Amino acid sequence: MRSHSGDDDAALAAVGRGVRRARIDAGLRQADLAARAGVGANTVSRIETGLSVSMALFVRVLRELGLLERLIHVFPAEGLSPAEEAAALAGHRERMRVRKPAPGRDATPWRWGDEK
Repeated sequence: MRSHSGDDDAALAAVGRGVRRARIDAGLRQADLAARAGVGANTVSRIETGLSVSMALFVRVLRELGLLERLIHVFPAEGLSPAEEAAALAGHRERMRVRKPAPGRDATPWRWGDEK
């Protein structure tokens, strides 16, 4: 399986640069944005440098910068109906584990009346 960490790091760095640009355009220091968003200054710094933060803290910062609506519009307003979800997953099967009998045990289960 291919690792996506490089792609993820690049995406996080790009998002961080965008947040930094929006903060500077708004004329805010990191500490100012942090106070207005109700997060720590370290959180703003982590976002801007492409490091991981919780989704809740990220949303607070985006909201304060007026960017949250842009993110929300990336996703459809309505989720998939159960029928649409089933159709989208058609042909995709989950792997199933086959249990093997324990060594020294019969593969058929014991039932009442099977006594010998």
